[in-house]
Amino acid sequence: MNSNQENKLSMYYAVQKVCADNNSVWTGLPAFVNAFGEFEAVIQGIQDNRVIQERDIKGVTQDKGGAADELIDQAFKVSTAVHAYATEVGNNTLREKINYSLTDFGRARDTVIIDICQLIHDEAKIVVADLVDYGIKTADLADLLSKLSDYELLVAGPRNAITDRSTATGELDDLLKEGDDILKNKMDKLMNQFAGGDPEFVTQYTSMRKLVGMGGSGTGLKGRITDGATGDRIKNVTVEIPDMERELKTNGTGLYVFKQARPGLYSVRAEAKGYVAKEILEVELAEGKLNVLDIELDKKAKEPKTELGQLNPPG
Repeated sequence: MNSNQENKLSMYYAVQKVCADNNSVWTGLPAFVNAFGEFEAVIQGIQDNRVIQERDIKGVTQDKGGAADELIDQAFKVSTAVHAYATEVGNNTLREKINYSLTDFGRARDTVIIDICQLIHDEAKIVVADLVDYGIKTADLADLLSKLSDYELLVAGPRNAITDRSTATGELDDLLKEGDDILKNKMDKLMNQFAGGDPEFVTQYTSMRKLVGMGGSGTGLKGRITDGATGDRIKNVTVEIPDMERELKTNGTGLYVFKQARPGLYSVRAEAKGYVAKEILEVELAEGKLNVLDIELDKKAKEPKTELGQLNPPG
């Protein structure tokens, strides 16, 4: 989300909170009840799409890269054995067909790697009975085919992730337009119904509606995660605010930042590999502030190893 969209969402949160805090004022007006329900549905839709839009696609790319390495290793193992066999029996056509170096694999595009590995598998399958003396069995070809299938599924992963993000960005624009329309043409107009009996609600609502131009001063939470014993900063800690359905990971310096959060009391959970998870209850996010919460994590105790010689003999 860009800064203007973040500011608008912060205004949405502020309006949502004012209305929720004054629920008893407007529950008797069905038109406002319906409009507020539509407005909250828009906010939920924005939150869902923002998760997709801000998703880190590095993991998808890394998965594909790991699968490619495994596939190429297996294909090269098979092709070099076939190459040696073809040389021995004088089958120059077969030898040249599967003559691919690791450099060739490294330069090839994803779809070309798939084609090369399929070719190596198919040619090796024809002579697999003769490849036993060269270290290749039917199981090796089955393994190659399995790795090829896994890689084919992952090749589309990064592109699909980018497409998902692009789609989510477009849907965010539509949702924000819908939210503005609900506010401007429904909820704002119905405020006049409360002016006589509940002027304080009207004043609070009107004040929150003006927050759209507040720049980058929305409510947020930041902090640093450190080792409780050494003080070292911990990266890749998963920090979660369950009630917001938002989570992120700390950067290389152990820092995390939640932007444009809804004010209120929340629990915050931090979890990292090798550390005991910690949950901080009733963390207050004051409105309009970048609140700070630093968290220390304790390392998990190592389980003692049992020496075989120390085992008691059976009774």
